[in-house]
Amino acid sequence: MRFDFLTLADAANNGPEGKLNVLGFGVRVLTFPQLPGASPLAIVGAVTADVAEAGEYDVEVRIEEPDGRSAEVAKARTSLKAKVTDERVPTGITFILGFVRPFRIEGKYIIRASVGDVVAEYPFVVRLSPRDAGDAKTGEPAPG
Repeated sequence: MRFDFLTLADAANNGPEGKLNVLGFGVRVLTFPQLPGASPLAIVGAVTADVAEAGEYDVEVRIEEPDGRSAEVAKARTSLKAKVTDERVPTGITFILGFVRPFRIEGKYIIRASVGDVVAEYPFVVRLSPRDAGDAKTGEPAPG
């Protein structure tokens, strides 16, 4: 079993015929005018497995903050059942977790997701938006 992907997005849902619809796939930087700040987000992941790996699996998603704190976003048990009976064709689990979570400090955050013993990580950054369009090198305000 392996992760195909794990990402942060603006929003996501399961569409018709099992298609995954993702808006803002691959968010790497969240910018807020002030902290703490929050925004609706989605964690999207997919795990691929062989038909022989069908069974019950624990799924856990956590977010680690820049200061080392770790908070659980979701924990569940899911059943990986083969929708395809041909053992040469892999099957899998796709998951979407929609959430609004306050971010309190700037820095690098890490999403850690596990399905059974398989783990994936997705880093992203939270930062404050610049207050003006000043000189990025000196920090001096733009002439006006």
